Amino acid sequence: MLVKEDVKQLPVVNKTVGVDVGIKDLAICSDGTKFNNPRLTNKYAKKLANCRKDFTHKMTTTLINENQVIGIESLKVKNMVKNRKLSKHIHDANFGEIVRQLEYKADWYGREARWRP
Repeated sequence: MLVKEDVKQLPVVNKTVGVDVGIKDLAICSDGTKFNNPRLTNKYAKKLANCRKDFTHKMTTTLINENQVIGIESLKVKNMVKNRKLSKHIHDANFGEIVRQLEYKADWYGREARWRP
């Protein structure tokens, strides 16, 4: 969809402000205005954990339903998370939970989960 919109310039005002950004207050202006940090990560952390669990259950169920044997790569997650740049992404990927779910679901449904070095 293409929309053409004429953006009108705002009227000129005789005001200047300096902005200091931070963690406790997201921004404090030189005129005294404060913007609180909403800390959205903390606010939505529980929902994020539920989304991750839901996706992991759906993925492992699909793998179990469609395959008799599931080969699981064995990873040294403890060593992998030592990489500071990747550790958050590795934890987010939920490798341990994926393996745990594949193992118990394979046992429940008569499938086989094998470790692959």
